[in-house]
Amino acid sequence: MALEQKQQQKQSVALLPQMLQSMSILQMGIQELREYTEEILQENPTLEFPEEAAEPAAPYADAVRRLEWLEANDCQNAYYHRQDEERDDGLANLGRYSDEENDLSWYILSQFMMGDGCEPEGLRASEFLGERLDANGFLDGDAAFLAATAHMDEAVMERAAAIAAEVTAMDPRSAHHRDRVLDRLLTSRATGIPVMLGLLALVLWLTMAGANVPSQLLSGLLMGWQEPLRGICETLNAPWWLTGALVDGVYRTVAWVVSVMLPPMAIFFPLFTLLEDAGYLPRVAFNLDHFFQKSGAHGRQSLTMCMGLGCNACGVMGCRIIQSPRERLIAIVTNAFVPCNGRFPTLIALISMFFVAGEGLWGSFTSAAMLMGAVVLSVAMTLWASRFLSRTVLKGEPSSFSLELPPYRMPQVGQVLVRSILDRTLFVLGRAVAVAAPAGLLIWTAANVSVGGESVLLRLAGILEPLGRLMGLDGIILLAFLLGFPANEIVVPCILMGYLSTGTLTDYGSLAELQELLAGHGWTAATALSALLFTLFHFPCGTTCLTIWRETRSWKWTALAVALPTCIGAALCVGVHLVWGLLA
Repeated sequence: MALEQKQQQKQSVALLPQMLQSMSILQMGIQELREYTEEILQENPTLEFPEEAAEPAAPYADAVRRLEWLEANDCQNAYYHRQDEERDDGLANLGRYSDEENDLSWYILSQFMMGDGCEPEGLRASEFLGERLDANGFLDGDAAFLAATAHMDEAVMERAAAIAAEVTAMDPRSAHHRDRVLDRLLTSRATGIPVMLGLLALVLWLTMAGANVPSQLLSGLLMGWQEPLRGICETLNAPWWLTGALVDGVYRTVAWVVSVMLPPMAIFFPLFTLLEDAGYLPRVAFNLDHFFQKSGAHGRQSLTMCMGLGCNACGVMGCRIIQSPRERLIAIVTNAFVPCNGRFPTLIALISMFFVAGEGLWGSFTSAAMLMGAVVLSVAMTLWASRFLSRTVLKGEPSSFSLELPPYRMPQVGQVLVRSILDRTLFVLGRAVAVAAPAGLLIWTAANVSVGGESVLLRLAGILEPLGRLMGLDGIILLAFLLGFPANEIVVPCILMGYLSTGTLTDYGSLAELQELLAGHGWTAATALSALLFTLFHFPCGTTCLTIWRETRSWKWTALAVALPTCIGAALCVGVHLVWGLLA
């Protein structure tokens, strides 16, 4: 008997879409059904149709009443034959599931309710359909089927959970015990933020330390092709200016960008994706959600901000996870406030040369602490800028969202490497090369074309000198930031190119040599502090600007993303320079 009930139940489930479709078919034929009933009464005066109650019946209840009357008077088959095949099947199914109850939703689900343990689920869907009929007076087949199925699924899951609780015994300490212990450490108010900063420092240290040797090897390999390329140009009798523009300008700049960008990104993004795959990044969003909510921004902006530490262009693309257009724009415009890995070498060099006394373990610890302080400052400015935008040009209420904290798991290293290298590293590197090539041509032209006996580079530096001095810098430094538009990694080589008048990007041998050279051109701790602040807060690189435009398709928002951090950085530099001058 139980087997027969299960088979009937299975057949009823399979017929449920067909039955609900019958409702939609009947809805279209109600008026025709009424007209046919009147025709039967006119042709057979002896027949009587029951009078309606004081309150008119709902359309479907009236239709069922008429179908039952036709069936009772042997007129139903004649009516069915008048309909087309689709309507015939629909009405036949409807009549087949008729019952003594005058509730159409009960008819539809009556067969599904057969068998032990299925009645609550059927009743849940039946009650829902009844409410829907009473509210709307009609029931469309597809929507009704989906909605009734959802109610039925919910009831089934509730009943399954109740049955599981009755027949199984579970030790509450073993159910997700590991996840709960880790969450108490990683998401608590006392330890969540410190642990997050510690992991961030570890990732940055692994990125910087691990990228040194690969960068040197890649730089040696790529720079070694310069002379062979120069020889090819000379063999082709190319003029000196064309050889210089292509080899010392375009190729040298592209090779420099690739050698300094690829290794750090190839390390940072796999580490970042490993944390994501292990389930930790949603905890970062959980820890920082309160701060971003107070700033009028979205909690998921914390994830895009962390991604920006590897590359601001990737951080901008990551803003797609934010559904609200307003909050997505806030995240895009403010992403450049967080320093990418291209700025970290400059930050580390400035901190090590001018602000750390001593070497060894204590010097390394002090440098790391100051670098983390710079990162924390950039996060604070990101929150302030987000609040500023949400109160001015991007007003609105913060949207709510459900943040799922997935269980911790071992990351799939193979998929992580493929996804991070192909989807992020190489994609961004391609855009960087596209921006660096024309910028390299421009840099070489400015350094090697003279006007009035002086190179265009020095003339531009002279124009920027007053503004640079006001900011605690000089014209060469300010121009180097402008020439570093294709990639932040070439700012220091541009400074050396300007100071030494080499006509091409120039590298330095060691930090001691670089410090001596900078001190010889008037650098002090105040100059280094202003340069550090402007390194943190200035316009995004060309790759990021191109990505912002592609994400927003708006020059207005791209210009705002360029102007906002630049103005804030310039204002901070001016303020620090004035205060330092008063205290000196």
